[in-house]
Amino acid sequence: MARKTKKLSASRIKTLENCSWLYWCNYHLKLPDTTNSGALKGTICHAVFEWLLHKKHARQYTMIITADHITGCPAIDRIVKAFLRKYNIYSQEEYDTVNDMILTGLKNDFFAEGKKLFDPEYEFNIRNDEPSYNAMGFIDKWATDEENKIVHIYDYKSSKAKFSGEDYASNVQAMLYSLAAKKVHPDYVPIVTFVFLRYKKNPEQTIQFDQKTLDGFEHYLELCQDKIDNFSYNDAINNFAADKPQKGGGFNGQLLCGFCNKPGELKKDGTPKWHCSYRFPYDYYALVDNKGKMIKTAFADETVTGNKEPAILKELKKGKRGWKIEKRHYGGCPRWYPKRDLTSF
Repeated sequence: MARKTKKLSASRIKTLENCSWLYWCNYHLKLPDTTNSGALKGTICHAVFEWLLHKKHARQYTMIITADHITGCPAIDRIVKAFLRKYNIYSQEEYDTVNDMILTGLKNDFFAEGKKLFDPEYEFNIRNDEPSYNAMGFIDKWATDEENKIVHIYDYKSSKAKFSGEDYASNVQAMLYSLAAKKVHPDYVPIVTFVFLRYKKNPEQTIQFDQKTLDGFEHYLELCQDKIDNFSYNDAINNFAADKPQKGGGFNGQLLCGFCNKPGELKKDGTPKWHCSYRFPYDYYALVDNKGKMIKTAFADETVTGNKEPAILKELKKGKRGWKIEKRHYGGCPRWYPKRDLTSF
């Protein structure tokens, strides 16, 4: 059987499961979306953890733990503040939240005591012939318990809620990480621990799968591989999240769409209602190379007047003959805007 070309990942599979249009926008149209503050806070926490896991930064870890605050390490404190300001989400409340999240991670068996700790952000690539699939991913932290032959896998989460229902019992990310661990250490038992950084008390949620479950998961990956390699526009408009019943207590079904009727609609407390990034129409910019291939998309730079072409696209375009930046329009999700002409997609 010919090797598949597209690589599976936990996020790619989960997106495909949740909503066909969300998948189309993310991986085919490659539209820009507004990254929420929760995801941004998670990003800075991951960067801090990766930095502090290196042995040469052990002193900085001790400084933070001793002070019980990131101000104990001025370098980390500056980095966190600069990141929050860069993405325009700096406030005392957001800063305090990131501080608490970092402390939760650092106080939760950060160096995997008694285990053999490997380098952080471990990248795995699995190319399997039978069943046939091609998968990849990054593991935040992993360590082995040599005496008991266990691979401990740690993943940091910035979400407000822990997994429940099907999201817990059949967690794609945990199964893929377990499978990756078994490929490296076939005689070891993989155990995945999610560390929910918003939970100061009891942040851990541990998941373990038996070999029979992982064998079945490999066949599921083959099905996903076939769907993804042959995904078309007709597939994109045939499995909307809005038409699915909500399963368990997870973030799925119409919850993924949001319940507002227009962008910026406010809740009773005056805060904006959440909605899917691709529910409503918007304008954006695309960088296209000299062969017409779309390289990257971004929103307009609202902080400038006149030409609002995104700085990130202009920087990528420098020195590239024939490359151009085009202003484009996204017509909104066809589930909510069924009368729009979306043939251009």
